[in-house]
Amino acid sequence: MPKCTLCLINEADKTGSHVVPHFLMKTIDNADHVKGRDKELGFKITEDFVTPYFGRDVSTNKLDEVFGELTEEDITASRSDIIADYIYCTSCEKKFSSLESAYAPTLNIDGSEVYQSTKSSLTAFLFWTSIVWRLSAYGKLGFKLAQNEENRLRVTLDKLLIAEVIDERDTATKAMFEDIRYVILRAPGYADKNETATYYHSKHRFPYCLLLGEYALFYYMKSSHVKSPQQSFFGLEKLLNRAPLNSIRNAEKIYPVTDEQMKSTWDSFVDFVNATRIKSLFRTLDELHIKLGGNGKHMHPKDKYDILNEIMAEGKDLGRTFTFEDIKQSTFKVLNKNHGITSKQ
Repeated sequence: MPKCTLCLINEADKTGSHVVPHFLMKTIDNADHVKGRDKELGFKITEDFVTPYFGRDVSTNKLDEVFGELTEEDITASRSDIIADYIYCTSCEKKFSSLESAYAPTLNIDGSEVYQSTKSSLTAFLFWTSIVWRLSAYGKLGFKLAQNEENRLRVTLDKLLIAEVIDERDTATKAMFEDIRYVILRAPGYADKNETATYYHSKHRFPYCLLLGEYALFYYMKSSHVKSPQQSFFGLEKLLNRAPLNSIRNAEKIYPVTDEQMKSTWDSFVDFVNATRIKSLFRTLDELHIKLGGNGKHMHPKDKYDILNEIMAEGKDLGRTFTFEDIKQSTFKVLNKNHGITSKQ
C-alpha cells in the first residue's frame, strides 16, 4: 500500500476521499442541486472527450433522462475523478475533515459588500491551501504547482493541521508562510440556481487561478506576485485590484460578485471550452483523414462540420454526446454518407 501523500509516513488506507471538499462539490455537480453524498452527476471535459460520471444514489429517472439505457460497464466505470482511493491515511483524512467542518459554515455567510467569512485566519488559509495542494498532489485533474511549491504547501499543511482543533498557537510555523496571499471572489447562491463547474487553469502561475462553482480562487505563492501583469481569467481578473488580499495573518475577506458578473464569467468559460474542444476534434479528424489515406493533411471542412453537427444532433442522450464512442460513430456515419467509407476500413 502506498504512503499517505500528506504525512509521507502512514499507509494511505482511506478510500472515497474527496480531493475537493464534498460540501463545495455538492453545490456544483449534485443532480438537480439536491443535497447529500453519492448524488453527483457531471461530466469530466477534456480537449479530446467528455466522460460522464454519476453517484449511486442519483435517481433512475434522472439517469434515464441524461444517459438513456445504462450498461453494467457504464455503472462500474462511473465515478468522479475528484473522489480518490488510497491517497491519504486515516489520520490525515481526519485532519482534512476537521478543517472542512470548521470552514463549511462560511457558506451561510454572504453580503453585497466585501465581508468577513471567518475570524480564524488560519482556518481559512489552511482550507484554501489544502485545496490547492490536494489538486496538485493528486495530479489527475489538470492542475499542477511547481514541485518546490507543492512540497512547501505539503509541509505547511502537515505542520499546521490539527485533527481536534485548529487554533492560532503555532506562530513560529505560521511565520514561514506569511508570504503567501490569496483572493476569494464569490457570487453567493449562484450555484444553487445555475449550472457551474470546476476549472483549474493549467498555465497561469502568477497567480494560480481556480474556478469552483460560485467561487474563484487566485492564489499567490509569493506576495511579490501580486504585482505581476494580469492574466486573463474569463473577466474576473479585472476585479483583482478591488478585492482584499488574504493571508495566514488576517481574517478572511471575500469579494462578492453579482450573478450577472458570474454568468458572464461562465458564458466566457463555455465559449472557451467549446472553442478548445472543436479545435481538438478537428485536429483528431485530420489525423484520421491521413490514416484513411485521404488526400492532403487535412480533412475537408465540410466533412468536419458535418461530423460536428452529427455529434450535436438533437435527440441524442446528453450523457453520450462527445464521448469517444459518440465521436467514432458520428465520424463514420458522415464519412460513409459523404464518401462511402465504413469503420471496417
